[in-house]
Amino acid sequence: MRTFASSGTSGPFSTTAAGFAAIRDVIEPETATNLEAGVRVRSDKFEGLLAVYHVDFEDRLVGITQGPGIVGNPSVLANVGGVTTKGIEAALTWRPADGLSWFNSVSYNDSTYDDDYVTTNGAGVQTVVPVGGKKVVDTPELLFKSELGYTRGPFFAHADVNHVDDRYYTYLNEGGVDAYTVLNAGFGYRFANVGFLEQLTLQADVTNLSDEDYFSTIDSNGFSNSDPNGTVQTLLLGAPRQYFLSLKAKF
Repeated sequence: MRTFASSGTSGPFSTTAAGFAAIRDVIEPETATNLEAGVRVRSDKFEGLLAVYHVDFEDRLVGITQGPGIVGNPSVLANVGGVTTKGIEAALTWRPADGLSWFNSVSYNDSTYDDDYVTTNGAGVQTVVPVGGKKVVDTPELLFKSELGYTRGPFFAHADVNHVDDRYYTYLNEGGVDAYTVLNAGFGYRFANVGFLEQLTLQADVTNLSDEDYFSTIDSNGFSNSDPNGTVQTLLLGAPRQYFLSLKAKF
């Protein structure tokens, strides 16, 4: 069970006094029943994991917006039904030689809303939001990561690739962002006993090597029911290619 958020920007206290009075005796905390099974294996060369899971999520809480959040409009918190999630994940680390390791992980997630729900505007007009059977917002079906690492004496290096599948930012699944893949790499050298320092590490890194254009955050102003014109202001661009040079000292 997850208790209610206590901040002034989310949870039951993120509304007006009248709004709080209307919901305080009817909202319920979110609960989930989780079932998971899996197996782990380990040897000198390999480590592996395979797991499957099923989650029944009940009494989902949604802050139903009453207008643009940027101008201070309050939201009304409501229980809007359940979510069913099922999936599988796997991970494998291979160490083919001393100092060399290759890590891979992949997961598949199928999360859908169980129920439609009803909203009411200030004039008392009710609207059905038909989300039953729709994919959960900001929940990619496929995630993949692969990282190659190498260490030999004081020298170390790494390279990794990260893939995130398509995601929706509207509950009706007609507004979403494309999948993206980001590459990163770096290397460094550890100098021992440099003057009064026990160790001095010099490291260089590059993130988003291919300078991929992608959306990283898709809920900076929350999620909406629909966005037919593609104008909801809730998306943030991912960082472009960046270079880092760092120096770390150990005393």
